Formats: sequence, structure tokens, C-alpha cells
Amino acid sequence: MAPDILSAHGLTTRRYCVTTFDGFYNTSPADELADVPRPHIVRVLAGEGTPANCPDKTAMPYACACLFKQAPLVGNTFLGAVALGLPVEGKQRSASHVGPSAVLKFDLDGIDESAWRDIEQNLRRAGITFLAYTTHSHGRADKPGIRLRLWVPLDQALAQAEYARAWEAFAAVFLSGVEALDQSSKLIHQQQGIFGTTADRAHLAFCIDHRAGVLSSDKLLALCPEKPKAAKPTTTTPFVASNATAAKLASALEQIDPNDYATWVEVGAALAALNQPLGKAARGLWFRYSERADDAHKARNEVTGTCPDVMFDRLAGSVSMTPDAAAGTLMALAKTTATRAVERAITAGELGEAGASALAFLARYFSRACAELLAQHGLEV
Repeated sequence: MAPDILSAHGLTTRRYCVTTFDGFYNTSPADELADVPRPHIVRVLAGEGTPANCPDKTAMPYACACLFKQAPLVGNTFLGAVALGLPVEGKQRSASHVGPSAVLKFDLDGIDESAWRDIEQNLRRAGITFLAYTTHSHGRADKPGIRLRLWVPLDQALAQAEYARAWEAFAAVFLSGVEALDQSSKLIHQQQGIFGTTADRAHLAFCIDHRAGVLSSDKLLALCPEKPKAAKPTTTTPFVASNATAAKLASALEQIDPNDYATWVEVGAALAALNQPLGKAARGLWFRYSERADDAHKARNEVTGTCPDVMFDRLAGSVSMTPDAAAGTLMALAKTTATRAVERAITAGELGEAGASALAFLARYFSRACAELLAQHGLEV
């Protein structure tokens, strides 16, 4: 018998939010609905219960049952905004922008039909409201079993940490042992496709909109107590602006490839964040780093999105990274690149100029990691 996890509040008194996106790869919201009754959300996700005709899975609408907040853009969305001269702050589907959600979602791919029917029956018996519909891939010969999305409303919205706990509590009660359950669906910002499929598989699709009681967020959280967080040791060395620091960063930049655009912008963002504490040295490091790019890449230096001068000023006015984080970013990038260079040299059996430079860098600034790397190959510093 399922524990009592229903709310005293009825379904009709609750309000919900949903954000949609035009296609799988588009991270900018296409539409937002805030504080609307559940039927509005159901219509966004499942229409009138008939699957939308979506020949291309990646081009169909996707949705998250939450709103997204204004914050600095991240990842490829940030890179695209910088290259086009657009604002680098806005709404984006990411963990950094996600707001609370009052709808639990579960990603079930490849579940056995009998197992799903048992879950459905248990949800009905427990008096729980839920929306379930098959995915775009349901019915494909190469993807056996039922593939569906399950959405279950809560009586109050939860931020990510508590949302994940409520998700785990519900899963423990109703989805225990279900191997088809995708754990990543506990992330609020993980998008789900709407109820849609191809015309030739439409007859296999199904949608269930069961209206009953609402889950109590508090009762679910009580079933999954918060785990005490272990104190993390402080290992970050406070940033100190000095000639020695600038020289250390210059050594790091020697290891980082300036020809990869995403890396180039990431380095630029870090150096722009160091513009105030390092002064002119930060801009000088940026120009010297950019100048190391090959002629094919430097040929585009007059274009806005790839002009080092314009890019540095644009980043300096928009990046909110702390100096400590900026310096750490550059050293981490250099460590990764140098490690790969040393591994390639060892595999080739010849150190070479690049390998020697990388090894010297690791030995000086990451001595333990350098020793461990060499030991893995039976070598010593």
C-alpha cells in the first residue's frame, strides 16, 4: 500500500508554469505560461490527446514545467551571443537559469507493457493526478517496449535540490526497480518533447490524462530526508595580481590552442575577468595568445565575432567571473591540454618540442599530477 502523499489542496486551486522551446537544440524560450491551471499545461504538452505530426524529432516543440530567469548565458548560447554582438545575459534552458517546478516528470524508455500497466493502476488506486503520453520514438522497431513521459503535479513548486528529493521519493514508491527510468529526468531543466510522432506510428501512440488528487510536496520531502553535506576543503589559492602571476598565466596560455573558437572565447572571457586586477597585462596576454593562431584563423581578425580587440572589450563589459575563477579556468585548460600533449608524446615514443613544453609546464605547476601521469606509463620526471 502506498503511503499517504496526497495534498489537502484540490487540483483546481493549483497553478502551474511551462516553457516551450522551438526544437531540441534551441535553448531560448519560445513561449512561457505562468500561473495557469493544469488544463493549460496539459494542452501545451499533449494538445487534445492526439499526437502532433512531427516528422523530425529534433524539430518538434519541447517543454519544461517551469519558468527560466534572466542570468548570464552559458555554453554555446553564450558563444553565439558574443559572436553576434548580442546581450550575454538572458533566459536560457540551463541549470543556471532554471526556476522552481510544481510538476514532477519521469522519463521512461523501453518499459515493459505489463510493468507500465501496473504503475498506471497503482497511480489510479492512490488517487494521483498524472499525464502520460508516448514519445516520438515509441513504436520504432529498433526501440522496443513502451517509451513514454509521465508528468505528476505537486501542490507547491520546488527548487532543484528539493525537487530532486521529491522526485526520488515518488520514484521509490511507484517506480522502484524500473530500469527504464532515466535518472536525469530529476533535473528540472531537462526538456521533454510534446505528444507527437510520425504519421506512420500515430496509431501506436497513446495519451492518458487522469485527474484526481495532487501530491503533497512536504509529504514527499519527508519520505526523502535531506542528506547532510560534507564540508568541502578549501583548496583555492586567492588571486594575487603580480608580475609572477602574469608570467604563470602566460605559461598556461602557451599550452592552450588559440585556433579552436570556443576555447578562444573561453580564454578571452577569463582574461577579460582579469582586466581590472592585472590591468594592461591582461589585454597583452590576450593579444599574444590570439597572435599564436594560424594564418587562416587570423585572416578573420577584422570580423566582429573574431576580432581580438573588439572581443576583449565586449567580454570585459559582460563577464561576471571572479579573478580566482578566471585564473583557475586558464590553469585548468592548460593542464588538460598539456596532459594530452604529454600522452601523445609518450604514445609516439618521441617527446618533441610540444611534448617537452607540456611536460615542463606540468612539472612546474602540477607536479603531483605530472608524476602520476608518468608513473602510469612506467616513467619518472
